[in-house]
Amino acid sequence: MKLKIFIVVSFIIVCAKSQAQADTSLADKSFYATNFINTVNNKLSKFTNKISRRTDKTLQKFHKAELKLHKKIFAKDSSMAKAQLAETIRKYDELKNAPQKVATVLEGEYNSYIDSVKTFLGLVTANRKNFPDVSNSQIDKAKNYLAQAETKLKYSDDVKKYLSTQKEMLRNTVTQLKIFKNFKQLEKTAYYYNEYVKEYSSTLKDKKKIEKKLMALLMNNGKVKDFFAKNSMLASLFNMPGDGAVDMSNIPVLAGIQTRANVQSAMQTAASAGGPNAMTQVKQQLQAGQAELNKLKDKISSYGYSSTDAEIP
Repeated sequence: MKLKIFIVVSFIIVCAKSQAQADTSLADKSFYATNFINTVNNKLSKFTNKISRRTDKTLQKFHKAELKLHKKIFAKDSSMAKAQLAETIRKYDELKNAPQKVATVLEGEYNSYIDSVKTFLGLVTANRKNFPDVSNSQIDKAKNYLAQAETKLKYSDDVKKYLSTQKEMLRNTVTQLKIFKNFKQLEKTAYYYNEYVKEYSSTLKDKKKIEKKLMALLMNNGKVKDFFAKNSMLASLFNMPGDGAVDMSNIPVLAGIQTRANVQSAMQTAASAGGPNAMTQVKQQLQAGQAELNKLKDKISSYGYSSTDAEIP
């Protein structure tokens, strides 16, 4: 009888401890959540201000260099210079005065940090009772900072396109008239702005300790994992189900786009004329080609550049 009482009492104590641990874990998540949001707000605010200042400075510097170059062009061909100058001023004013807006899902470069923060805010909003330490004003402020960061990133993409378009237009002119001195300044300005945006955007992904702590705590919960799998930006693009796997049956085949099976079938049909070993030979040739491509990539990397760098001043 005493043994039975002891077992029942022990069971009750264990259950009470487990409940207390569960409550503590939830309290920890709520505590870390409010600190996490404060950290995010601070990071996004600094990011937006720096990107904005660099963008404005780059546009002014680039436009100033354009005007100097147009003076050189005018000395060589006044009619060409007048036409190009009018178009340059129109495009510059249009970009400067255009209303800035938040990018849609398919616009701009994907940023995993912004996606994670946006999904996390959706999680907190949908489960307010589980995050009592987080105030509504904190959430509103985070959403506002997030929208500003996305807007500036979208605008930086527009600026990069503008710089590239103008640079190519002027490249043809200076090549024709053999005026290269001032054009180099345009190339440098465009290149270093692209590098700045790329590198500074990547710093968002360098999570601080409290961000890592919160994500580690949250991702131990199956419901949280399921929420992220269903509600992240990537999930909305690829119709990802709760387990995180991509359900290929839900992804429509776009008109004119061949599937992997179509390509493999076409290759097998074309190679069948070469005999039973034709596909093996094709694979060997592809592997050899890939090896040569890797050698070229390594050679480029040895100079400190990535294979995607277009123009290095």
